[in-house]
Amino acid sequence: MATGPNPFRAPDPWRVVKLGGWQVPAFLVAINGVKIEEAWETQRAIGASGWVTVWRGTKPTEDLKLTLEAPTEATFDALYELYTRLAPKNGQRPPTVSIEHPAPNFVGIKRVSRKLWEGPRQTPGLSWQVDLTLIQYFPLVVVPVGPQEPAKLPGEPKPTDAGEKMLAVLASKISELSQ
Repeated sequence: MATGPNPFRAPDPWRVVKLGGWQVPAFLVAINGVKIEEAWETQRAIGASGWVTVWRGTKPTEDLKLTLEAPTEATFDALYELYTRLAPKNGQRPPTVSIEHPAPNFVGIKRVSRKLWEGPRQTPGLSWQVDLTLIQYFPLVVVPVGPQEPAKLPGEPKPTDAGEKMLAVLASKISELSQ
């Protein structure tokens, strides 16, 4: 049986989060939106009865929400540091950083970018909170392109089996006779 980090055996890693290798000093109050969704397409079967399901891949997690709390001056300053680290630079998209926390890592989320920053807002206990929504980063995967299908190649089609070869010979004889 496979096992991994368990909050009942070792709760400490579940209380902190590292982004880009930097441990965020503010307290991690909540983490929501930890999910992986598979993309499935259902379509009516062609030439048969019933339906077909086609797997189209894994969708990126778009709303991984961290609630961070700063109860002290130093942890509030850390929120400024975090904001700066995750902010877009010179009109570019926000940077992609690693995320180290057992919950998102459990479902395979390893790299994220900032999607939404909410706050700071004061809590009833006089500390301050921010909600940081992250989007999972999937790098572009270039798929190699194979050779073009023979039917789509320019010029005369080349026969690919015995039946097509016989038809090609017959077509050339008909062409000769009709001249």
